[in-house]
Amino acid sequence: MIADQSPIPQDSKVLPNYGLNDLNMETVRSYRNRFSSLKPDHPWNGLELKGFLYKIGALGRLRETNEEGLTLAGLLMFGEERSITEHLPQYFLEYREKRADVPGERWTDRIISSDGTWSGNLYDFYFKVIRRLTDDLNIPFQMEGLFRKDDTRVHAALREALVNTLAHADYYGQRGIVIEKEKMLFRFSNPGVLRIPFQQALKGGISDPRNPTIFKMFMLIGLGERAGSGIENIHLAWKEQHWTAPELIEEFQPDRTILTLRTTSLLPQESVDFLKAVLGKQYKWLTNDEVLILVTAHQENYVTNTRLQSLTDKKSDEISKLLSGLVEKGYLEPNGQGRGTKYTLTEMFHQKSIGDSRYNRISSGPDANNSGPNVANSGPNENEQTKDHEKMLLDISELARKKKRLQPSEMDEIILNLCAIKPLTLKELSEILNRQMDPLRKKYISRLLKEGKLELLYPEQVNHPKQAYMTRSLFTNQH
Repeated sequence: MIADQSPIPQDSKVLPNYGLNDLNMETVRSYRNRFSSLKPDHPWNGLELKGFLYKIGALGRLRETNEEGLTLAGLLMFGEERSITEHLPQYFLEYREKRADVPGERWTDRIISSDGTWSGNLYDFYFKVIRRLTDDLNIPFQMEGLFRKDDTRVHAALREALVNTLAHADYYGQRGIVIEKEKMLFRFSNPGVLRIPFQQALKGGISDPRNPTIFKMFMLIGLGERAGSGIENIHLAWKEQHWTAPELIEEFQPDRTILTLRTTSLLPQESVDFLKAVLGKQYKWLTNDEVLILVTAHQENYVTNTRLQSLTDKKSDEISKLLSGLVEKGYLEPNGQGRGTKYTLTEMFHQKSIGDSRYNRISSGPDANNSGPNVANSGPNENEQTKDHEKMLLDISELARKKKRLQPSEMDEIILNLCAIKPLTLKELSEILNRQMDPLRKKYISRLLKEGKLELLYPEQVNHPKQAYMTRSLFTNQH
């Protein structure tokens, strides 16, 4: 907080006793080559190394003593990881990529600044990560005259998000920078909160990076937008694809800013159909804003006032009235107090989820054609047995749906009892238990699989699209 209040940006600080020996010269050469390729006639191309580094802000001089040294920006951008962490012990860069929902697998690709195989500085991290972020984007190519244009607004938005993360981070803060890529989202997380009001950040037009020299260095090689248009450009790119609006949140103690970019449709048809099935004729009386709120709660497991401000053009007090109205109608249930209140769909929606035909898949296992029992073809008692299963699932999961926090042993028991009734997918368990899928998988499912208490429905095809989990006793009985 004190550093942010200083009129001198933290990254322009000259570091005594840090010099050219602390830089990775291969990184510096790469930067100069990019600079000269982009600006072949620029006068800085003719400068010797120290002169060039001084011009871009990587090198500075303490005027009181005339001592020369690297700036913090120069060290972060071009330095060796060991030299950086000597000054910034908390410094850490990490990229995580997860291409598939594999039980027990935390990521399929990972880059960290401390592994010793590369420099560990910001410049090299940017180019290692940006290729991975954009290499499999499923965006239709465009034509520019007679030539194909592979670079799209989405590509530019991801570059913008990555540069902003590196330029806005508090490198004296905790937990480092983490970039994540999953099948349907990108997440950019950095230490330090926003330096401008939250609403102004969402609106765009004003830029106040915590590290303006680092920002300048990226701009000089054609990366980054200065006039506060970064988040606005990201919103435009996502709106152009009709994807869910970007989510920007702040966390405190430790301070952290997190930007999540989901590549899911703003109003997925499956969620709209789900609302219509639950509400029936009442659906047509919902306003467009109310539909958006309920769809978001269904897709993301909960919704907040802040989240809705990023999805709509409405102010906080207007959104509060909409949320209160949906609570009065019995569609939403508030959890928490004040600005951080989370609103989840009420019990009526969860009962519909459990009653959905997606839960009737016992016979879809690999032995469905064997001589054992086949519920799907069990004759006139099928509906009665299905209803019994639905009631049992509701009864078993009631405590988890009503209480947001349970002891791990309590949740373990509930999960195992549910999966003893029938095989359940991660999404089904999420809906039954009223918990988010990712934490549920990481905290419970993966562990129960390792402990041998749960088994996979398709053990030979871990990535099977209908993969489900069942207790070991059920697995043994079916096979």
